[in-house]
Amino acid sequence: MFRKKKDKTEDELQMVKLCNVASFVDAESKLARLKTEGIPCYRMEQGAGGYHTVMGGPSPVGYDIYVALRDAERAAGILGL
Repeated sequence: MFRKKKDKTEDELQMVKLCNVASFVDAESKLARLKTEGIPCYRMEQGAGGYHTVMGGPSPVGYDIYVALRDAERAAGILGL
């Protein structure tokens, strides 16, 4: 009745960089596609890219897409990388 939850291993929680995209719209589009497939993911601006986003301009270095290590191969297939 009361089962102990399995502890997640470090590998399951590790996030890895999948790709870099040039635009915010492209990054959000890829994230939406991955999330609909149940893949944990997020985007991160490189260097001072976050500053440019806040100030209203495009990021000159693009956006990195990160996914869970366990789903990296499947995510690459979904996005055609």
